[in-house]
Amino acid sequence: MTRDSAEELERELDRLGRQFRNIDSPLIKDIEVFRKENLTDNQRLSMVIDGPTLAFVLASESLSYKFFRLGLLASSVVCCRVSPK
Repeated sequence: MTRDSAEELERELDRLGRQFRNIDSPLIKDIEVFRKENLTDNQRLSMVIDGPTLAFVLASESLSYKFFRLGLLASSVVCCRVSPK
């Protein structure tokens, strides 16, 4: 994921979130069941995000929540070009 603004990122996370059932449910207790409900057999989701886009996520409670919920489905999340401040 590479986006030039927090608004652009939010639109993308919303679009991706609409593809998955119950992604906003606070009752997700079993991640594996959640994955099975949303991903077909042998399907895997991976996420790649760059440092500047991750900064948008970390600066916003709303974006953090959406990114985290989507990340629950992912088998892997890779953060590129991230350096400590």
